[in-house]
Amino acid sequence: MSNSKRPYVEVIIVDQRGSGPSLIGARAKISSSGIYQGTVGGGKVEAKAIELALELIAEKSNQKKLVKWNLQKDIGMTCGGEVSLFFDCINPHAWEIAVFGAGHVSQALVPLLCTLDCQVTCIDSRSDWLSKIPDFKNLVKIEAAEMADEVEKLSEKSWLLSLTMGHSFDTPILLKSYQHFKELPYRGVIGSAQKAQVIKSELREKGVSLEQLESLHCPLGLPIGNNTPAEIAISISAQLLSLNNSADRKNF
Repeated sequence: MSNSKRPYVEVIIVDQRGSGPSLIGARAKISSSGIYQGTVGGGKVEAKAIELALELIAEKSNQKKLVKWNLQKDIGMTCGGEVSLFFDCINPHAWEIAVFGAGHVSQALVPLLCTLDCQVTCIDSRSDWLSKIPDFKNLVKIEAAEMADEVEKLSEKSWLLSLTMGHSFDTPILLKSYQHFKELPYRGVIGSAQKAQVIKSELREKGVSLEQLESLHCPLGLPIGNNTPAEIAISISAQLLSLNNSADRKNF
């Protein structure tokens, strides 16, 4: 995925006095992997700018910061002077995927999703099942006695997948999602077409409209592969990736 899809910081030299690292107006773009465009002069000033930029990226916020550094006191250079830099943190919305349930399919699905450029949250009431999922830098594992209570903590950009122990757990999660979010990019539940009818009937009884239910994905995934957790995980990932890429092309 291009750098435009990743959080980055644009750093600009806006003023300087005495010996400076570069010209006023020099700029660089810094992502989590370092500078990928431009320069603010290299050396110790640029190294310190990269350090601050990485801190801003880690905070995951679109903030702006103006700093003035004394080249001797703040940077450790022998030459005198000051430099002022403007940091503009750009944090494009990450692809957020919330997986409810850490069972067999999630054991295969979550690690697969974590290889993509997305942020994954996996929620379950069972700590032993959550612990079986390997740790990834883009994965948050949440143990919650009532999984449905975690729905309202999601954002309106979350892709919601319910892969719990059964429809008695899925229905409260989906109901909460309809109560808190008029629309979500993706809302789905694992199961058969027959299960979909049962869940939709229960949701209708609780006030969810037919129009809202039209976008509910059940069964999850593309009609490929067999009924093993690994192949179900691949079919779900393929569907999510296809839909996300289609959304990206529409917004291009």
